[in-house]
Amino acid sequence: MIDPTALFPAALDSAIAVTRAQPGWLWTVEGTVAVIIAVLLIGLLGAIALLIWRLSRAFERIVDAVERFRTDILPVTERAASIAEHLEEAASSVKDSVEGVTDTINTANEALRDAVATADARFREFDAIVRVARDEAEDAVVGAASVIRGVRGGASAFRQRGASRRAEDEDVREAPAPRRRGGPRARHQRSGDAE
Repeated sequence: MIDPTALFPAALDSAIAVTRAQPGWLWTVEGTVAVIIAVLLIGLLGAIALLIWRLSRAFERIVDAVERFRTDILPVTERAASIAEHLEEAASSVKDSVEGVTDTINTANEALRDAVATADARFREFDAIVRVARDEAEDAVVGAASVIRGVRGGASAFRQRGASRRAEDEDVREAPAPRRRGGPRARHQRSGDAE
């Protein structure tokens, strides 16, 4: 087996020998390529330098524009800050007013609820009193009607009894005397009529 490291120096020596042996057209191509690469690198460096110079000019113009904008916008921002402070104060004042109105509405709402609850309780009490009074009045009217009916019934019965007694008395007075057998009828005369 052959050692590969022993072959490497031998290959290097043969490549150098071939290169020294033919210095003609290969050297010309190599030199031309090296010159073209050098020119391209110099051009690229010049283009980069030009780009950097133009970017620095543009950056300076941007800085100048920003500075002018800052000087122009500074009064506007100060005014905006002042307006924002005034708006904060106004918002705080409105918030306090709204909170006051809300508290007032809540207090009024609670008072109204209490009043409604009290009125409801009183209405229920009044309704209970009215029911009791109505029941008592109904009982009194029914009792009075019963008494009146009883009095009327009693008076009517008394009148009927008196009328029936009078009718009996009249019937007794006007009634024919019983017949006797064989003789004429005799009428019964009132004692007042005889005189």
